Amino acid sequence: MKITTMMLCGTMLAAAPLAAVAQNGYPDDRGDDQGAYLELQIGRSHLYSHAFDLPGGRFTTESNNGDVALLSSGYEFSQWSLGSLRVEGELGYRNNGVDDQFFNPVGSSTGRVRLAEPYGHTEVWSLMLNVINDFAPGSGFDPYIGVGVGYDRIDFHHYGAAVAGPGTPGVTVLDDVDSGVAYQGMVGFRSQLTQQLALDVNWRYFKADSPTFTTTAGQSVNSAYTAQAIMVGLAFTF
Repeated sequence: MKITTMMLCGTMLAAAPLAAVAQNGYPDDRGDDQGAYLELQIGRSHLYSHAFDLPGGRFTTESNNGDVALLSSGYEFSQWSLGSLRVEGELGYRNNGVDDQFFNPVGSSTGRVRLAEPYGHTEVWSLMLNVINDFAPGSGFDPYIGVGVGYDRIDFHHYGAAVAGPGTPGVTVLDDVDSGVAYQGMVGFRSQLTQQLALDVNWRYFKADSPTFTTTAGQSVNSAYTAQAIMVGLAFTF
């Protein structure tokens, strides 16, 4: 969380000169309804550690920070007392590789054991419907908040490790896909660069609704998916 906060602050400071130029050069003279827009965002995500219980103990995975890409299309409505509302559809892709894996045997007094040579990655496709409120639409610094709900497809791909120690053949424990309901919240700002083009910087929190997977041994397990991301993008208003 500390690293993510530092990244967000650095990005906002880097964007401040652009925001100042936009504020001076492009006043909000765009009329009532902004109309349709298309936006592309890229960023980095932090996937929280996740675990599932096996008959012999608990298997826990910690992941590397990974890539995120979001493509959204929406409509910005006329201004109201708190700014303006946007409604958009969003297609998302997230990918995080395995960093560390641990196994905590049932009844063990020594705690969890770090597994050697872990491998695998988590890939997520999502389709979300977002509702966003801009507090200063069309300005050089337009803060906003938003929420979203939709559908996700999570692939816990080829999770395994050399359970017998370094240099031994790897054992794949989980390689399965599940889909279901997903939720997200976001906070960020837009900076109007031209009358049609805006810079977008935001932080978002993404959570899947209790995905269920089948291990390579045929056991059904639940493993949570929760992630946060720092995003930077460009929005084009038609």
